[in-house]
Amino acid sequence: MQPQAREQQATAEDIRNFSFLWLDYQPRCWWWELVEASRKIILTGVLAVVSPGSAAQVLFGFLVSLFFALAYTKFQPFNYRDDDHIAESSQWCLAAIFFVTFIWERMLDEVAAVCLLVAFTVVPIYVTCDVLRKAFRLEAAMKREEQEKAARRLKLMAVVQKTIDVGRMTHLTNAARKFQALGDAPFGGAKVQPAPDKYAPADVETPVEAYDGS
Repeated sequence: MQPQAREQQATAEDIRNFSFLWLDYQPRCWWWELVEASRKIILTGVLAVVSPGSAAQVLFGFLVSLFFALAYTKFQPFNYRDDDHIAESSQWCLAAIFFVTFIWERMLDEVAAVCLLVAFTVVPIYVTCDVLRKAFRLEAAMKREEQEKAARRLKLMAVVQKTIDVGRMTHLTNAARKFQALGDAPFGGAKVQPAPDKYAPADVETPVEAYDGS
């Protein structure tokens, strides 16, 4: 192997080791892992130092969550639509939780705020469970389809084998009838005379002739 080809192969293997960073996303959004990492850093590290304990901190969290919820809704980066549903519902509910927390002391009483927070927390869980339910139903349907295909394949093989057997029996029956018509078939009880050996010398006595002359 030439040095250049060896170097290209090593580079391809190194890239393949990091393929987990973009395999879950569509090719047009191969860079989305950077967006997700930025979201996590902002909502954990940055949010923790922005006016701790104040309304500005909650408002900042709401604006960041709203921005990323809009981004997920617009780009829909995942390969599977169900993953997009889970991500979008999670981002929108997180933004709603920040919003309810921001207006809690100004516009809502404690009972209403708690109910809204619980509702927005349950929505992503419900969406995730619904996606899992659909996945299990799809898997069960695929298994049933495979079983039906296997059963149809067995039936088809049985029909083909039966057809072959019937064809063989028909062929044997026709052959037997032809031999019976010629009178040479053992099915009719006639003895089959052996063909004379044309290569045997004419002056050689057979065992039967030698016995009759003794």
